[in-house]
Amino acid sequence: MRLRIFIFALLLLALILPLPTHGANPDCANYALTPRLTIGGVARVAYTLDGSGKGSRLQEYPGLNARVNSTLAEGTPLTIVRGPTCADNIQWWQVRTLTGVTGWVAEGLSNRYALEPWQILLDAARRTAGGVELIRINDRAVMRSLAAFFVPRVAGTLHDVFPAHEAALFDKSLKETLTQCPARWQREDSALDPQADIGLSSTYRSPDTTRLLVVRHLWRTVPRCDGTRTPIYGVERMSLLGLGGETLMFDLPANASWPGLPHIEAALNHILDVRWSPDNNRAIIWAQFGDRSRLLILDTSNGMLNTFGEGIYPLWMPDGEHITWLHHDNAVTTLLIARPDGSDHQTITLPPTLQYADAPIPPAWNEAGNWLLACTQKDNCSSVVPIDVAGRRTLNSLAIPIPAVGARWILSDSALLWIPSAGGTFAIQPVRGDTLVQTIKVLLASDERIEDTQPFPGGKSVLVTIRTRQGIVARFAVLNFETLTAISVSVASP
Repeated sequence: MRLRIFIFALLLLALILPLPTHGANPDCANYALTPRLTIGGVARVAYTLDGSGKGSRLQEYPGLNARVNSTLAEGTPLTIVRGPTCADNIQWWQVRTLTGVTGWVAEGLSNRYALEPWQILLDAARRTAGGVELIRINDRAVMRSLAAFFVPRVAGTLHDVFPAHEAALFDKSLKETLTQCPARWQREDSALDPQADIGLSSTYRSPDTTRLLVVRHLWRTVPRCDGTRTPIYGVERMSLLGLGGETLMFDLPANASWPGLPHIEAALNHILDVRWSPDNNRAIIWAQFGDRSRLLILDTSNGMLNTFGEGIYPLWMPDGEHITWLHHDNAVTTLLIARPDGSDHQTITLPPTLQYADAPIPPAWNEAGNWLLACTQKDNCSSVVPIDVAGRRTLNSLAIPIPAVGARWILSDSALLWIPSAGGTFAIQPVRGDTLVQTIKVLLASDERIEDTQPFPGGKSVLVTIRTRQGIVARFAVLNFETLTAISVSVASP
């Protein structure tokens, strides 16, 4: 009887006494770091001071000897599920990744934080009067400025900038105009006026937002006597802007020739897009050259530019060591995966019933590069088909629910966000099942239009860039897919 009373008393004490906390946990009395995380909050894997990039171990249970399920890269965002729990004189937290994987991670090792409080963030860029400002926005629609880059204008006349071939073509056309109808040219000027206006440039920020690749469109045409104009002459100049100033990377003449590939006079050589690698050092240059689409690899550390091959819609894989892209030749489109040096090459033939090149809705990759969205040919892209690249299969076709210019993969790749071609009503369409399509509306002024969207990590919200019809970034908004609301982005308080 006494034994039963004693056990009952112990149980009663266990119920009424508070659970141990970090400060009261005797096993972590020598733990030097103050816990900074909260259950339900967001953390990220801290960056190492030595730049080793080791990341953190996601373990099966707390303790240094626990089984390691995977390694989390530096910067990986995590949701805090439980904790802290003390083991081996270290505080451990149970976390969940954006893809739903759970495990335990040490908050700090060797008196250094391995995890730190964080928010779901995106970086973006907007033009200023003299250059470009980089900003950081969280999924709660609050932004702050990170850095500002001054974009210098190119001094001199076009003859100081154009390659000899482009200048010769320009001079030949100009001579004909000056001889036959000089009044046509008197209303113009041969100077680059306003030299290299940043309105005639494109910028691409590095993933760590410390540098910009800038493409200046240094183009001119000559008026003809019949009122038409000549083809474009000039150059696209790519340079790197960083804390140390500006470095010229290369020039792409508008009418240049390529070894073994004649230039098509009616087609302008130009850069379609730039895709930085995750290592912040290399970039894919997607360029149109005559009637061919070419991929180049730029090493920003030394300015080396190498031809990667022909292709469209390139994407760096998350490992930063592989590139995937599409190659279209007549009726056959293939998906390719390879390292930047061309090794470890894989080729997958894509369904011929789908449209990839010159499609009304461009093909859309998910972030991991294992899902691709393509138009159906038979209905001229009133529907699309999701392609499971890893599984080498297609899902059922989806009717596009609104007049759209493109789509983004969201909600852990379970749905598509359709970007409206006019107005501000977005559509959320599940990829599988018969779930109804939902909509979110962003209120736009009469002179505003949707410019672009960027999914936040995890795909539960996206950042919407809104521009005026004059091409100026007016503002940003965040679409939340859990609440189906649109929130205008505000500036963080000092």
